[in-house]
Amino acid sequence: MFPIQDTPSVKFTYDAEIITPENNFVKMSAASTSNSKFDQRVKVPAYLIALVIAPSDMVSHQKDGQMALTQTEEEQGKAVYLESSGSGPIFKYIKAMEEYLGVTYQWGNSFNVFVMPSGLDGGKGLQQSEIQQGMENPLLTIVENKVMSDGKLDASVLLHEMAHSWFGNLVTCATWSDFWLNEAFAVFAERKISRKILGAQKADRDTKQGIKEMNKDI
Repeated sequence: MFPIQDTPSVKFTYDAEIITPENNFVKMSAASTSNSKFDQRVKVPAYLIALVIAPSDMVSHQKDGQMALTQTEEEQGKAVYLESSGSGPIFKYIKAMEEYLGVTYQWGNSFNVFVMPSGLDGGKGLQQSEIQQGMENPLLTIVENKVMSDGKLDASVLLHEMAHSWFGNLVTCATWSDFWLNEAFAVFAERKISRKILGAQKADRDTKQGIKEMNKDI
């Protein structure tokens, strides 16, 4: 996208203007100041810059912040952009994170999720994993289509990517060899809040699945 040092120790603010045909859906990992302009005032490393462009008629745009995504039959198979503000139900998770960690959410008054359309979620390699995939870009979390079950976002995936708002996005490892720290602390926070909100049974089940996947990788 642009020349920059690709290391987590170099963090910066940025603004951008995206020029694209008017009928396209455009979002970036920054606050929208207009339909095509974006501004990120919190310093981030290069790997957290993300840009989504798609034909508007291929994206189901939902603004209520609900985890249950409502799609008509015609919208099935489309991407979903879930826009959540401070008054939406998703923010109860953010409030729980804030209370547990003692640090305020630093990314404004929104938490947005882009769910990729079916068939475009990473290819065969990711699909073989039993762990659902996501990427924690600030203000634009991008997740695989398979995070939805019966039209509902998987709460554990959402909590994990949300935890990166503190671990990885706000406090970042110094080098790529230390990248595991971002994930380790995010998993720790995810499981703590999962146990509090979703219950011990759900948290324990996710822990067992995570250990199974880790052992498989090793």
